[in-house]
Amino acid sequence: MSRDVRHVTYRALSILAFCFFASLAVKAEGGASQSLEFFLDFPGVDLWQESDIEIGGWAWGGSEDPIVSVVVEADAWSEQLGYGAERGDVATYLNDPAAVNTGFRARLRLPSSLGSDNSLSIVAYRQSGDKVELKNIRYRPIILS
Repeated sequence: MSRDVRHVTYRALSILAFCFFASLAVKAEGGASQSLEFFLDFPGVDLWQESDIEIGGWAWGGSEDPIVSVVVEADAWSEQLGYGAERGDVATYLNDPAAVNTGFRARLRLPSSLGSDNSLSIVAYRQSGDKVELKNIRYRPIILS
């Protein structure tokens, strides 16, 4: 199979996956249940071992209490993921032109201060201040002796 065909096949499967798994009702940290739709394009794992990580996807919280940032957090460390990237595919999928700037993506070097068995939490913050966890990834770095 050629590289171009594999890329098109992967992209088609990614679109199908987010069509099935994107819509979730999540409970905000404040306790109120609010609709939030999101999908993580990567990473697609629950355990991470490298010192570099690339995180990307989209999150849409509607216009009533919109998402204002997406962050990865671990203990006292946190890093913004560049929320607001254009995602025309998301606006088309949600049939809402206002959902076009819902993407986020960042390539990060995780700090050496993060020890083994930490958790990386990918979280969305709403305009109201509510924090919603999108994914939790266990971090167990490979230590070479």
